[in-house]
Amino acid sequence: DGHWWPWPQWTSRFHVHYATRRHEVDEVLRQFAYRGASGHNLGIRYRLVNEIPDFFEAFRSDRDRLDDFEEGFDQVNQLSVGSRVALTRQWAVTYDVGYTFEEGLFLTHRGGVEYTSRCQCWALRLTADLERQTGFDIGVKYTLLGLGQDPVRPVSGGGSTTRLRR
Repeated sequence: DGHWWPWPQWTSRFHVHYATRRHEVDEVLRQFAYRGASGHNLGIRYRLVNEIPDFFEAFRSDRDRLDDFEEGFDQVNQLSVGSRVALTRQWAVTYDVGYTFEEGLFLTHRGGVEYTSRCQCWALRLTADLERQTGFDIGVKYTLLGLGQDPVRPVSGGGSTTRLRR
């Protein structure tokens, strides 16, 4: 488990768990991201969990949304890509996509528009999500800027794939 910063503006995160009793890799998380000085972001993340733990059991219970899954679903094997393009100092667009290899389905599509005020005292992000489990949703995040915020990416938080809570 760890982080690696191979070059300026590039970061990498990794986690691997090897099951010694079964002699196989049980869990993998691999993330690689670029965060440009001008506000551009690009990140890719891969996640594999060979044996789904018990807390995933509710995943199968919502059959209205999950009826396209087969009963043999027994692992998490997902790829997600997130991006942020700074159009100007005040405007940026974002797009994130999630895909599962297990069933060959797109889990989420999320597009957004960010605006930072000229005074850099507040910022706003509007998003539109299309998620397989919850359907279509629109979100708004308003941020007051002050000490500690990133003035280049005031709404993005840790990266382009930050989930907005409503």
